[in-house]
Amino acid sequence: MNIGSRDPASLTFLAGGGEMGSRMRAIDWARTPLGPSDEWAQSLRSTVSMLLPSKAQIIVFWGPEFVVLYNDAYRPVFGAKHPHVLGQPGRAAWSEIWDTQLRELLEGVVRTGEAFSARDLLFEVERNGFLEETYFDVSYDPVRVESGGVGGVFCIVTETTERVVGQRRMALLRNLAERNATARTARDACVLATEVLAANPADVTFALAHLDDELQSATPAAGHRLAQADPDHVKTLAIPPSGTGGRAGRLVVGINSRRPFDDHYRSFLDLVVDQFTTALVNARAYEEERRRAEALAALDRAKTVFFSNVSHEFRTPLTLMLGPLEDLVTRPAALASQEDHELVRVIHRNGLRLLKLVNTLLEFSRIEAGRVRARFEPVDFCALTTELASTFRSTFELAGLSFTTECHALGAPVYVDRDMWEKIVLNLLSNAFKFTLDGSIGIRIRPTPDRAIFEVTDTGAGIPAEELLRIFDRFHRVEIPRARSHEGSGIGLALVSELVKLHGGEISAASKVGEGTTFTVSIPFGESHLPADQIAPSSGSVRASERQAYVDEASGWLRGVEQAPEAAMAVEPPSTARVLLADDNADMADYARRILSDRWSVNTVHNGRDALRVARERRPDVIVTDIMMPELDGVGLLREVRADAELASIPVIMLSARAGEEARIEGLVAGADDYLVKPFSARTSSRESTRS
Repeated sequence: MNIGSRDPASLTFLAGGGEMGSRMRAIDWARTPLGPSDEWAQSLRSTVSMLLPSKAQIIVFWGPEFVVLYNDAYRPVFGAKHPHVLGQPGRAAWSEIWDTQLRELLEGVVRTGEAFSARDLLFEVERNGFLEETYFDVSYDPVRVESGGVGGVFCIVTETTERVVGQRRMALLRNLAERNATARTARDACVLATEVLAANPADVTFALAHLDDELQSATPAAGHRLAQADPDHVKTLAIPPSGTGGRAGRLVVGINSRRPFDDHYRSFLDLVVDQFTTALVNARAYEEERRRAEALAALDRAKTVFFSNVSHEFRTPLTLMLGPLEDLVTRPAALASQEDHELVRVIHRNGLRLLKLVNTLLEFSRIEAGRVRARFEPVDFCALTTELASTFRSTFELAGLSFTTECHALGAPVYVDRDMWEKIVLNLLSNAFKFTLDGSIGIRIRPTPDRAIFEVTDTGAGIPAEELLRIFDRFHRVEIPRARSHEGSGIGLALVSELVKLHGGEISAASKVGEGTTFTVSIPFGESHLPADQIAPSSGSVRASERQAYVDEASGWLRGVEQAPEAAMAVEPPSTARVLLADDNADMADYARRILSDRWSVNTVHNGRDALRVARERRPDVIVTDIMMPELDGVGLLREVRADAELASIPVIMLSARAGEEARIEGLVAGADDYLVKPFSARTSSRESTRS
């Protein structure tokens, strides 16, 4: 080609520039609107000389027709149009965006002489055979000519398409991930996912989700768009099964026809499927958890109904037993001997204890079933509480404990259900007594601005910090060696917590091992927090008191733990065989002693530590021990006996309320010679003892 130059030295402004420099030097500029290159104005020459060597993406639009000149870095922007557009008017080079976007931008710069810039500016260009969505950071700067006017536009661009599209896709994936957690069923997971896709149609123009070949959800008008779509722009993606038993599926999506379907696009769709799969896994896990929760709730309801029914059934025979027993207790002359009278008292005392336990279970089951009808009435809170607490005063004093009460004026009415409040106070005091062997127990009543505070403080064994969070859980028992008894159902404090909640109150505990525990109950003043239909005028009485059952149980602990081994009853029949009996329940120890003392010399103690000491002081022929005892339990006692060379050969028989073959095997594995399950009678005990 003829470059139209009469003076090659005058074309030095076209020197270098790589491929585009070579093309500009080779082109016949005389056939373009710019004319021969040796006649170009100095302003155009200077502009081209800056454009060619630059590493930035630069295009120059020059003259009235905005003729295109660009450098090597700009070539990818033109794509397949390169190099045919070099020297072409702007309307030919960028025909697809000329009338809608580019001409107005260029003419504005020429007309005003002011630069234009933008970030991530969208251009839909056709550079690779299809209309393509692209984004650029652009700066359009005016180039002045010798006359002072604007002769062209110097444009520096940076393509940001991959960054803009990548961020958009990542945002969609984040939205999918956020919605995953809210899916509750497989269908919900599909619906939520297609809703997210519908709100971001730039990369997924439509979507249809199928599970087990059943349509679960679709973006709006997805069916119509699928029918109208070019097959090249529809992709079917497999959704793998969501774990064992999960449902496989398909995700049919429409892809953006203005973006190339490259590796980046494929990876994006793979991540969309991953999010679908995660949503389905989460939904399935939730459904399984819901089913488990429903099954547990049903089991819990069945258990509550069972406890309620069986408690009712227990109360009838207990009533028929306790009524006649009370008659016998109050009429000693009706019994043949003092020993018979004492046996009746033992039966009556333990019948009351069983009735107390049955009533506790019944109360708890009624609370859980929502069948409790309280009767909240205004009370003299200090007087009622101290009067209830006084029930234990003689028992505390007999045990050598000091008992203090402190009551401050409240200045506002307190509404309680008298029967429920009795259970709260007596349970907390009974619990304090059980774990306090010396020192003191005290109650304190004080006001806060909106609540009445009731505190029970003791100097007992204390509760380990790791147990404090669970002490109000149903059936949870804290194993504390230093206690008057290890007996208990683990339901007392749970019942107290529920009864306090029914009063709209709160309960908490603070404790330090070896120093004591404080339980704090707070009850709001007034009645606004209580059900209106359960408010009643003051009655001044408790409908059905269980105080004696609490006192009798505490007295039983006192008879057990406070009795020193030397003072324990020992019976010496003609036989020289000696039995050491260890059981912390005084009535049980007395009963077993009566059974055994007809044939052997029996010495009773009430904890494992004393049993070990007595065995070392006076070696017995056999040891009969309960498993659960304070200080040292039966298993611990057995371990100490087997480790002592002087005692190791002594036969040991374990007593336990745990029935069943597994419990028996467990006792024998621990090293016991035999295992006797409570309850037992004189006849069965004799038979078991003879066999062993």
